[in-house]
Amino acid sequence: MDRVRKSLGSLLRPDRVLDLAPGEAKRDVVRRLGVLTCQAAAVHADHEKAVLDALWDRETILSTGIGLGMAVPHVRHSNVATEAMWVGRSRAGLAFDAIDGKPVHAVFTILMPSGDNRRHVEVLGAIAGALKDPARREAVFAAPDAATFVERMLGT
Repeated sequence: MDRVRKSLGSLLRPDRVLDLAPGEAKRDVVRRLGVLTCQAAAVHADHEKAVLDALWDRETILSTGIGLGMAVPHVRHSNVATEAMWVGRSRAGLAFDAIDGKPVHAVFTILMPSGDNRRHVEVLGAIAGALKDPARREAVFAAPDAATFVERMLGT
């Protein structure tokens, strides 16, 4: 848990957790969370479209629905000034073309500056590590509010 807290503690905040409507389309979810994440990552308005296009292009190459109820749309980009993450959560689950064919309950949208590959991999690994245990994953997905979601993700 310390590794997860250390890796995600600065990125995962209750004010950056959004409840998604049942049945929202994958493209709409990626775009909406992408816009919010661009704002959090201090992406200049003139560069937002390029970053959002890169985020969606990444999704079209291979779905970021990694299974076990999670998706992680992510991109490293030269127009991203600082790392940022937003999470969309869905109790009902969303169709996201996940590799296991199951609905996605948490969409972790991550933007990183282009030069920070190590940090990018660290964050992706921390998300997967935090949710690999079925009991913990179920508790995170069932969280009644954003603060509890974050607490359960970070193991606090």
